Amino acid sequence: GFADRVLRDSPASAALLPPTLQRMLVRDIVTQLRENGRLTHFANIAGTSGFVDQVIAFLSELKRGEIWPEDFERIVTADRPHPRDVDLAAIYHAYQQHLHELDLYDSEGRFWSARDQLSQGHWGAFAELSFVVVDGFTDFTRTQYEILHLLAERVDEMSLTLPLDD
Repeated sequence: GFADRVLRDSPASAALLPPTLQRMLVRDIVTQLRENGRLTHFANIAGTSGFVDQVIAFLSELKRGEIWPEDFERIVTADRPHPRDVDLAAIYHAYQQHLHELDLYDSEGRFWSARDQLSQGHWGAFAELSFVVVDGFTDFTRTQYEILHLLAERVDEMSLTLPLDD
């Protein structure tokens, strides 16, 4: 909700890609790459819904770690790349390129966009914060840590609670 509010109040024009449209976009990208002969390892299963589900989960994991398509591609193609990794790199690159061209962000990308807006000084409804409470989280992504850092630099006091096992 915090990231959504930051983006709603910011001058950024990008919009959230709903999960249904994300699925359609990934399916279309996979189909296009397969038809163009750019998928070798996954060519036989690329048209299945299970494959699309796995690709979306994989992309989400990469994005939670803020691994950009160019970085992933560079890593997996460095030394005798496995065809599986080459296929995944092509899908990720095309996916992120489509998001950029369509001025969209996905669920994970919303945090990237919110962090960027905050670091550019677009605080909107949160401009006058003096005290922040962060509660109910058990782990944070790199981007969420960066948002917490931006908040901590701006406010007078921050309270972060962590769960405690019995």
